[in-house]
Amino acid sequence: MKNILLFLILLILSSLYPVNSVIAQQKLDSLLALQGKLESEEKNIENLYEIGKEYLLLFKHKEALNYLLMAKERAEKAHYQKGLSNAYRGIGNVYIAQSLYTKALDAYLNSLKINEEMKDTAGIARNYNNIGIIYRYQRQFDKALDYFNKSLHLKRILKDTVSFLSTMNNVGITYLSMDSLESAKNIQEEALVLAKKIKKEQNIANITFNLGSSYLQLKKHKDAKKCFLEALDYFKNLKDIDGISSCYGQLGSLYKKEKKYNKAIEYFKRSLELAIDIKSLEINYKAHYSLYSVYSLTKNWEKALEHYIEYGKGKDSLFSIESSNKLIELEKNYEFEKKENLMLAEKKASDERYKAIIASIIAIVLITVFFSIMLLINYKQKSKAYKKLDFLNIELQEKNKQLEEVNNTKDKFFSIMAHDMKNPLSSFRGITSMLSDSYNTFTEKERIEFLAIIKESSKQLYSLLENLLEWSRSQRGLIKVNKTEFALYPALYQILDLLKINANEKKIELVNEVENELLVYADLNLFNTILRNLISNAIKFTNEKGTVSVDAFSSADGITISIADNGVGMSEAKVNNLFKIDVNISTSGTANEKGTGLGLILCKEFMEKQDGKIWVESIEGKGTTFFICFPKN
Repeated sequence: MKNILLFLILLILSSLYPVNSVIAQQKLDSLLALQGKLESEEKNIENLYEIGKEYLLLFKHKEALNYLLMAKERAEKAHYQKGLSNAYRGIGNVYIAQSLYTKALDAYLNSLKINEEMKDTAGIARNYNNIGIIYRYQRQFDKALDYFNKSLHLKRILKDTVSFLSTMNNVGITYLSMDSLESAKNIQEEALVLAKKIKKEQNIANITFNLGSSYLQLKKHKDAKKCFLEALDYFKNLKDIDGISSCYGQLGSLYKKEKKYNKAIEYFKRSLELAIDIKSLEINYKAHYSLYSVYSLTKNWEKALEHYIEYGKGKDSLFSIESSNKLIELEKNYEFEKKENLMLAEKKASDERYKAIIASIIAIVLITVFFSIMLLINYKQKSKAYKKLDFLNIELQEKNKQLEEVNNTKDKFFSIMAHDMKNPLSSFRGITSMLSDSYNTFTEKERIEFLAIIKESSKQLYSLLENLLEWSRSQRGLIKVNKTEFALYPALYQILDLLKINANEKKIELVNEVENELLVYADLNLFNTILRNLISNAIKFTNEKGTVSVDAFSSADGITISIADNGVGMSEAKVNNLFKIDVNISTSGTANEKGTGLGLILCKEFMEKQDGKIWVESIEGKGTTFFICFPKN
């Protein structure tokens, strides 16, 4: 049920603004020509907002966001509250089009707060509708209906029929998503009668499409097909691309139910092509799932796997628990801020009364010299205390800033880790699901190929987790440094011998050029981890039949070890970001080996724990040399 309904999601933007790309482009050209020539700052801000809206209708999200952010900045400087509210709402519309629901909710709540301060009922109603849409995307249907009903109540008071219809349409879609099919059908039929009465084509198109979706779920295929074709004609006339894409998707679903698989594939592909053009994550995700299901039914396993992996990626982006929790947290913060502002207002009134009393007391005290002197001493003491408090506040703010930077860096790091784990996990999940569901339909050769993919994915995950655990132990201070003096040559020999299997797979020669008599003062376990990571990296980025050589020399600074390869090398930009935890420098090896860059971060931390240094020299296309220097005993 939820998979079929995802084609409805992008229609929400149509309920916010009618989509007509030709008219939008013409209007945009006029608005751009006007910018900067209007008589007041307020009108220029409104014009920036209108430019942002028109860019959004043309699916140019970057340009739309730029103009809306300009409108927001200028409205803040001009203290133009209406313009600021509109800018926030427009920013929310761009984020919702990009499926950035947490950012969208934050923008809508900011807009709503301003509307409430201005007592702008129409603005409040619009933002209630938009917030309801976000909660429906996250499948929190009760909260979505609560916001839609609050919006309907206000729009009924305002007698805003067109906007009322859009919210009715949203309620119908929500009931459809909840499998309350009769409720959905009834409200959509009621809305369609009203839309035809006021002759609004965009509303008629949207509601007709949604009514067709209800009929499809009620297994009234003939009525559903009629609705989808009528809606398709309206959308084509309006040049509403996302509406056209959604109609193609639902027609594909109808033909799939009727087991007309070739026609279903044709319509799903049409829907996917348009979704890619307008950068719609929701319709893209749905189309991939639909194509996966049809190809599975026709036993085209290669195509099925391809679309299943793409479907998995989209599903993770759209329905994450973390995203849902962030929405709840934002709403709670907004409610808390409202209560806090009320308390501050009450406190301010109380403070004013208190100040009046103090003024009266001071007037009496000033009658005598004695009280004047006491007040002066009291003032000096308070001044000293305030200065000390100011100093402590500045120090606290600086520490908070440093802590925030550290947390942001680690947040970026874990985001990189999650991204790099997703691909092997997606392949692992997709293949195991197919083997579990359809094991007997595959040949022995296909099963062996699938097992090889699973093996490679598990190797990637194991390597990532091994480094991640080492890094975690280091961050928690669980790694103790125990430095001893040992012979360098045999220690390197053992590491090179361990990595011979990896090198032999690519026919790479490992060369140990270290002199026998050299001694190094280091922690042996950390030394092994560092050299193993650096030599493994050299093998990874060296072409077949290449060479990886290890050398060492003694200097006044200590023992310096070099690991050189004649592989692909690196650009200067990549070298500069190589040891930064918040920058993803993950690159595939010459045999498509995967990595995250975490191993190099471990090497840097382990060298610093031993008071050592690490650096790199590289020429793109010619090779790379890593250097590590251990201080002498």
